[in-house]
Amino acid sequence: MTGAPAATSNQTYLEAALAWLRLRLKAAAWQSDRPAPAAPVTPPRREEPRREWWPLGRGRTPAVASPAAPSTLRPGEEPARPTEAADIARAREARDAAARADPEPALPALARALNLTAFESDILLLCAAMELDPQLPDLLREVAGGDGNGWPTLSAAAAVFAEPHSGVLSPIGPLRQLRLVEVNQSGMQPLIAAPLRIDERIGAYIAGSNYLDERLAAIMPAAHVTALEEDAVDSLSASQRLGVAEAVALARAAGSPPHDQQIQLTGADLNTRRSYAREIAAELGVHARILNAEGLPPAGESEALLRLWDRETRLLPLLLLVELPGDDLSAEAGGSPSRARLLALAARAPGLTLVSTLDPVTQALAGRALIEVVRPTPAEQAQAWREVLGEGSGETAEALAAQFSLSIAAIHAIAERTLAARSAAAATSLRDDLWRACVRHSRPALEGLAQKIEARQPWSALKLPDREAATLARIRDHMRHRAKVHGEFGFREHMSRGLGTAVLFSGESGTGKTLAAEVLAADLGLDLYRIDISGVMNKYIGVTEKNLRQIFDAGDGAILFFDECDALFAKRSEVNDSKDRYANIQVDYLLQRIESYGGLAILATNLRDAIDPAFLRRLRFIVNFPFPGVAERAAIWRNALPPDAPKADLDFDQLGRLQLSGGNIQNVALDAAFRAATAKGKITMALIAEAAQDELRKIDRPPSAAQIRALSSHRQA
Repeated sequence: MTGAPAATSNQTYLEAALAWLRLRLKAAAWQSDRPAPAAPVTPPRREEPRREWWPLGRGRTPAVASPAAPSTLRPGEEPARPTEAADIARAREARDAAARADPEPALPALARALNLTAFESDILLLCAAMELDPQLPDLLREVAGGDGNGWPTLSAAAAVFAEPHSGVLSPIGPLRQLRLVEVNQSGMQPLIAAPLRIDERIGAYIAGSNYLDERLAAIMPAAHVTALEEDAVDSLSASQRLGVAEAVALARAAGSPPHDQQIQLTGADLNTRRSYAREIAAELGVHARILNAEGLPPAGESEALLRLWDRETRLLPLLLLVELPGDDLSAEAGGSPSRARLLALAARAPGLTLVSTLDPVTQALAGRALIEVVRPTPAEQAQAWREVLGEGSGETAEALAAQFSLSIAAIHAIAERTLAARSAAAATSLRDDLWRACVRHSRPALEGLAQKIEARQPWSALKLPDREAATLARIRDHMRHRAKVHGEFGFREHMSRGLGTAVLFSGESGTGKTLAAEVLAADLGLDLYRIDISGVMNKYIGVTEKNLRQIFDAGDGAILFFDECDALFAKRSEVNDSKDRYANIQVDYLLQRIESYGGLAILATNLRDAIDPAFLRRLRFIVNFPFPGVAERAAIWRNALPPDAPKADLDFDQLGRLQLSGGNIQNVALDAAFRAATAKGKITMALIAEAAQDELRKIDRPPSAAQIRALSSHRQA
C-alpha cells in the first residue's frame, strides 16, 4: 500500500502537533496563574540543599501532570484539570499517529536524521510554531505570567515539555552545533531567558520544503553547471565507466548514506573529472555540489561551513566535489594558499567527498581511496566520431582520434557544431573543417609556459641537404599515417609506450630548426607552441615536474617545440648532494612523459653533446641542421626577400659567400629593407653590404675587407 503524499501527511502531522502544543501551553499558562499554597508551619530544621527545577544531566521533570503520571508533580503543584489532561492525552495520541504516516513527516524525520532527543524535537516544534501559529506569542506570554516577550525560551520549554535537560543549548549540542535554532542572548541576560528562533532553512524543512541552504547554494554550484558548451552532453566511455563503478562500490561499502569518506579523482582534465563526479552522483542517487577556490569562505568561517554541510548531508542526498587548484605547491613556493584550506575542508568534510585534483594528494588525504580519471581510448574516440558522423567516416574518424585526445562529450559537440555550420556549397571538405575545429578546441592553456607561433612557411622555404630534408618528410608521414598504423595494423595494442612522436633538431643557432618546426606545423595543420624554458624551470623542488606535466597534458593537439632543450634534458649527474638528486628526478620524469606523450614533440638544441644519452635512445628521429653551404645560403637569400619588396639587381651567388646562417640572413634582409625605406629607394647590394657588416660584427664574425669590397663593387657596377 502506498503512503499518503508527502505534503498531505506532513500537513496532517503539523496540525496535530500544533493542536497538542497549544493544549500544553494552555495547561502551563493555567498552572502559572494558580496562587502558590501557603507554606505550612513546621519546626526549625537543618536547611537542605535546594533542588532546582533545572537538573544537571538528563532527567524527567514534566511541567504538566497527566493521569498517566500523577506522581511526577513538583512540591506545591496541582494536577491539571481532568478535562484538559484528557484533551492533551488525545492530542498526543493523534500527533503520534500522524508521525507514523508514510511518507514520514518532516519533523520526526529531522529528529531521526539528527538523532535529537524528545526535548530537542519539542523545542524545534515550539520555535517552528512561531512562524505557523499566530496565537503562540500570546500563549507564551501567559506561560511566563504575563512578563514574557512572546518568544520561545528555554525556561518556557522546560515549563511546557517533559524530560528537559541542561545540555540542550550546549554549543556542541545538535540544536546549536548544526544551527537548528538561533539564541538571541543579549548583555547579561541568562541563557534560559534568551529568545530562541528557528533557522529559516529548518523552519522551511519542517513546513515541508526541502532545499539546500542558500548560504551553501551561493558558494557551491551544482556539478552540472559549467562554462564548457560541450559539457551539456553527459557521456563517458566504457573504459571511463570502470572508474565510476569502482568509486560507486567504495562509496556503497561505507554505508547508506556514506559518512566521512573521501575519494580522490586524479588525472585527465577538470571537465572530465567533473563528468566522473556527476556519473558517481547519478549512480548513488545523490546530488553533487562543487566547492572550489572561487567559493571558499573567509578563513574564520570554515567551521561554520562544515557544520552547515554536515546538517545538509543528513537532510538531502548530497556529495561534495572539492576542486583543488591545478598546482601542488606550498604557499612559500608561490602556490595558492586556498589549496591548503580546501584540503583541510575536504579532509574533515562529513558524508561522501570527492577530491578533484591533477596529482594525488599524499599528505592531507594520505590513505584515502584514489580513482584515476582517464581519457577515452583512441578506439573509443574513433567509434564516437563514426557514430556522430555516420557511414563512410571511418578514415576521418581514425585520423581525428589519432591526433586529438577528446572526451566523448566534446566529440559530439564539435561534430554537431561543425555539421550545423557547413552549407551545401562548402568549399572545404568536412574532414578539414573538423580538423580545424579540433585544433581550436585543443589549444592548450599554457599561459606563462609557452608561446604560440604562427606557422605559415611552405616546404620551399627549407634549404637543407637531401638527407635532412628526407628525414623531415618522414616525420610528416609518421604523423599523417599513424592512425592507419596504430589502428588497422594493430600497433596500438602491441606497443606499451606512448604513440606520439618525439624528435630532436640539433644544430647551430640560425640553421633552420625553428623554421623546420613551422613548416611541419603548417603542413600538418596543427598549432605550434614554443616552450618557454625559463617559465618551466623552477628552483623549488617538484615545480619543474608539475610545469612539464601541465604542458604535456594540455598539448596533445599541438606541436610542442622545446627550444634550447639542453637546459632541461641535460645529462644526469652523479648524486653528490640533494640538488643533484632532484635534478636527476627532473630528467627521469621528463623521459617518462616524452614516451607517453600523444602528439609531436620537437626538441631543439645547439649542444647535442649535452643531451642525456638515455634520452636520445627514446627519440624516434634526430635531424642535424648543418651550417648551410654556399649554394644553400644563396637559395636562402633568394627566399629572404619577398616578391613585392623593391630591389635592384642582386647577386645572390655573391651574397651566398657571406658566412651567415639562415637566421642571420633573415636579419640582414630585414635591416636592408628598412635602410631602403629610409632612403626611399630600392634594396641594393650596397645596403645589404652595410646591414651584413653590422650583423657579422654582432655575432663576432667581422667581415674581411675583401668581402666588403666585393659586395660594394656591385654598387659601382
